[in-house]
Amino acid sequence: SGIATDEVAGLTIASHVALRAGRPEDGARLAGAAQREATESKVTNIALAVLRIPDPAVSAVAVLGDRTDALVAEGRAMTRDDALALGREIAAPQESLDPD
Repeated sequence: SGIATDEVAGLTIASHVALRAGRPEDGARLAGAAQREATESKVTNIALAVLRIPDPAVSAVAVLGDRTDALVAEGRAMTRDDALALGREIAAPQESLDPD
C-alpha cells in the first residue's frame, strides 16, 4: 500500500499544481482521481490527513463553481494510468519562454 499512498498524494499535489497553473478543469479531474485511488486502495490520503493540504476538490469550487462536481466525477472515472499520466504532465517542469 506504500505505492498507492504515494500515488494518491502525488495526484493530490498535481491537482493543486493544476489549479494554480491555470488548468482548473484538470485540477478537479485529478482531485477525483485521487479520491478514487484512495477509496479503491483503502489508503489514507497522506497529503490531506497528515500534511493538512486543503482538499483540491474543495479548492476547485472557488474557480469552477457548479462545474466542479462533474469534473471531479470525470476524474473518478479516469483509468489509473490516465490519471497518473495527467499528473506527470502537470508536474513536469515547464520550459521557460525566456531564451536566456
